[in-house]
Amino acid sequence: MSIPKKTLCININRIYDSYIENEINFNPLLVKIGMSKKEFNKIIRNNKNKQEYYLKRKLDDDLYRDIIKLNLPHTYFINEYQRVY
Repeated sequence: MSIPKKTLCININRIYDSYIENEINFNPLLVKIGMSKKEFNKIIRNNKNKQEYYLKRKLDDDLYRDIIKLNLPHTYFINEYQRVY
């Protein structure tokens, strides 16, 4: 059986300049997904030319709702499926 899950994506190309200049605060998001700021900075710098980056895949429903409430720019979700046996 496959169950629908959400995957958190960011558009690094659009957030790079404003993130580097500290115009966007991603710290609440990083806490929720359990990622260090150092790791996030590395992802941003190494992928700055990418349109889409999967930041966290197959989120549970509660985490998905919490992240939506943050209302961060250039973050969005795509639908994926997780196999359950």
